[in-house]
Amino acid sequence: MTLTGLGMALTVAPLTTTVLAAVSAADAGVASGVNNTAARVGTLLAVAVVGVVALNRPVDRTLAERLHQQFIEVLIAPAYEEGALEVLQQKEAI
Repeated sequence: MTLTGLGMALTVAPLTTTVLAAVSAADAGVASGVNNTAARVGTLLAVAVVGVVALNRPVDRTLAERLHQQFIEVLIAPAYEEGALEVLQQKEAI
């Protein structure tokens, strides 16, 4: 989410300014709506397609049980403690 937030912060204002500057005042409402829709759909697709979690600590069984409830396709961690892999292997497509 931090990466998404940073990307949104760096792109939303400049893109909104560019879109609204390119249309007439009469079309500004429609252009703003299309711009907002595109931004939200792009964010949703990025989160849905990526599904990657990277950790800087070992995964223990408790964390594995919590991660098992989330949408994850790729999990990167420096180590997996006893029992964690058993929980994660129950999840399809990870």
